[in-house]
Amino acid sequence: MLLLKCAVACMLLCSCHSHICQEILFVEVHWTGSEACKLNLQSMYRAGCSDAGENEANVQFVLRTFENMKLVPQQPYLAGPGLTGRYIHEDGYREEWLMPEQAGLVQRFDPCSKSDTIGFFIAKFCKKSNK
Repeated sequence: MLLLKCAVACMLLCSCHSHICQEILFVEVHWTGSEACKLNLQSMYRAGCSDAGENEANVQFVLRTFENMKLVPQQPYLAGPGLTGRYIHEDGYREEWLMPEQAGLVQRFDPCSKSDTIGFFIAKFCKKSNK
């Protein structure tokens, strides 16, 4: 399992807009995630839950940018689903979150839930089959 390391940098640099984080994520997935795809490995994106929907927007960004990657189920599944829909920031930046069919493929440990965590997010990717 290959771990995408950009989450810490994203949390430190990107508390206001996920599009800044997505630039960092693009570099990380391009170099790390694409290598995983060549080797047919799985990649994990993990991050703390800072802003609502930021991690979902990052997952959506990866899926749109790297068409050969897809979300896959995780075991064990201990948290709640991801957020769906979109959010429009005051400056007009539009953040796309997950589609309803994608929400159950990620794990959101929301600090407001009964899971008693400070907040965490996990998404698992793998290469789409060539069929």
